[in-house]
Amino acid sequence: MTDFCQRCGSLLLWNFSGGRRVRKCPRCGRLEEAQAKDEGSPPSVRKGVSPRSSSYARRSISTAVLSERSDVIKGKGPDQNCSVLEPVPDGIPFPFDGVRKGQLDFMKDVDDTIRREGFLLAKVPTGIGKTAAALSPAAARSLKDGSLTMFLTSKQSQHAIAVETVRRMAQRWGLRIRAVDVMSKQSMCPRDIASLPRFTFNHMCKQQQKDGTCPFYKPTPEQLVKEITIGHLPATELSSLAASRRICPHRAALESAREADVMICDFNYVFSDLRDPILKGIGRDLKDLILIVDEGHNLPDRIRSNLSSELNLGTLEDVEGAMSSNRRLRHYVSEIARVISSAVGAALDDKMEAEIDRRELLSNIRGAARTGLDEGVEIEDILDAVEKHAVDRGLKDGDGDPLLWFVEFLRGLLEIKESHLLFASRPEKGNGTPRLIYRNLDPSEISGPVLKACRSAVIMSGTLSPPSMFGDILGMARDRRMEREYVSPFPATNKLTLLDDTVTTSYNSRGESMFSRIAARIVEAANATPGNSAAFFPSYSLMEEIGKRLDGVHKAVLTEDRSRSGSRKVGVMEDLESGRRRGGSLLLGVMGGSLSEGLDYRDNLLSTVAIVGLPLAPPTLDVMALREYSRKKWGRTRGDEYSYDYPAVNRMLQAAGRSIRSESDRSVILLLERRYLEPRYIRFLPEEMIPKVVKGDIARHVRDFYSPDADRSPQGT
Repeated sequence: MTDFCQRCGSLLLWNFSGGRRVRKCPRCGRLEEAQAKDEGSPPSVRKGVSPRSSSYARRSISTAVLSERSDVIKGKGPDQNCSVLEPVPDGIPFPFDGVRKGQLDFMKDVDDTIRREGFLLAKVPTGIGKTAAALSPAAARSLKDGSLTMFLTSKQSQHAIAVETVRRMAQRWGLRIRAVDVMSKQSMCPRDIASLPRFTFNHMCKQQQKDGTCPFYKPTPEQLVKEITIGHLPATELSSLAASRRICPHRAALESAREADVMICDFNYVFSDLRDPILKGIGRDLKDLILIVDEGHNLPDRIRSNLSSELNLGTLEDVEGAMSSNRRLRHYVSEIARVISSAVGAALDDKMEAEIDRRELLSNIRGAARTGLDEGVEIEDILDAVEKHAVDRGLKDGDGDPLLWFVEFLRGLLEIKESHLLFASRPEKGNGTPRLIYRNLDPSEISGPVLKACRSAVIMSGTLSPPSMFGDILGMARDRRMEREYVSPFPATNKLTLLDDTVTTSYNSRGESMFSRIAARIVEAANATPGNSAAFFPSYSLMEEIGKRLDGVHKAVLTEDRSRSGSRKVGVMEDLESGRRRGGSLLLGVMGGSLSEGLDYRDNLLSTVAIVGLPLAPPTLDVMALREYSRKKWGRTRGDEYSYDYPAVNRMLQAAGRSIRSESDRSVILLLERRYLEPRYIRFLPEEMIPKVVKGDIARHVRDFYSPDADRSPQGT
């Protein structure tokens, strides 16, 4: 037993509960059963030091947290040889000759989950091979009972991996696995209108389907369905094939999915308002679906984003101008615009952002819709008329897009609930017009009903930790779910995690001395690294502030561009490749930015990664509203973990994970932030990333790690 709460790190106090003497956390109320103390007194906590911050508490909690998680951690261990293959279990069409140990554990859990029609929340690190391990038992079940396996991902790059996996399964086992890969309607459209703005395209496509003017919108021939499902075509090839037959690729994909065993698509096809039309189009119910959600840590934010929107008040002027040819409708639109502008202006006054009363604003908007000469007119009627006006005036030039955005925003605004925050905001630098914004705070409104009704679901990601948190956030029933964390298959000796507990970017500690100390640590590590290094920061301002102090670095410094353009990312990769040949470069980026997430630094392109600070979200109105909502739903401690602490640690983990992408990669992770040792944050670190604390001479540790004669035994904590 530890003297400190395993959840929040507070010093436990003796209390009485049910006639027993137990210890209770004064902060989060957690009880621990009384046990006999070990002989001897624990090290004392220095006077004036918070128990949650003391070195003894940090050591005790780090040990306790890992022990608490041991029942969900599976796998031989991080030092297992991930090239050793195990036999493939009977009845599972795994696409390769054998399966690795950690991969086999995950595959068996997926198979068990699907058999009992439950849920699996799985933290599956890079290298295990989660796509093949999840799709193999799921596809086997769909072939057996006629269910549909839907492989959902947030990235188009993952589609090709899933399609190739299914193709290999079918070829290796001689199975007739029918699969369809589908992307958004606009991405697959072969016509010129695909280049129009999103809202313009959607409405033009919808209108031309209705009036029969789209030359491609025709039923899919049976032969084409067979070619699509058996051919295992990536969505791009499917689009080319359908377009060559003068058939709408998106319609062909959905009609083919009626016959499919596996469907590969985006999160939105199930976890948004697209769900009902999509399921109707493929002739399926939720109860028919086995869901495999890849990169599942992104799902809550994606759902929140789909249920959120904003309207720049400058758009209102464009909307009124676009209605000049219809005086009757312009009157209504002008009245609605006046109500919105007045509400935003009154709320903001001299503030940068301010909450707006939802009921009052919606009541006033509905009242404005009734100010015309027409009796019985409601806001929904006006929005329908504005949409028709936009279509009638011709969408080819994109002229109707402000109108369509206005319509979509108001329709969403009319549907917001108590779980939404409605507020007004000014641009940070005072330039531009204010915005009216609504943000969803509870993704379970969408995911909860889906998960309750579907046959089975596997939510997997390398940063799904702790799994229980994601189950709670997504509204997943506890009695149907299994939670697992799988140990990385990569050799533990290939990664060294160091932490300097003398530095921090906490606001009260910032200053010339601290910035110079952090910069010196980055320079020491970079100069001692035989190859490229990277340093990721909580913000652009800190990156620029510390970047000015990198005196003595012996490598070319590359800095992330705020524009985050795709071409710039390609250029950075090329610069790193050429820099490595010249002894290495130092890349400076931002956690949560374009260079720290979604970019794959293959072939050990980054050798050392320094994590500077803790990327906590700034205390904006919507961030604090989400925090308060979460506290009300799950209690103060869990609410803070779910809404504030974990998102920050996850951004760090995404950045730190850029360096180890394969079994042969080797890397040093340097945490330049003492707060990672606090209980509230260390509980989110993977077991293989519990750091070794160093107080000086970081360069020596880095040089020793990369030395050919280095000790290859796993690091201690």
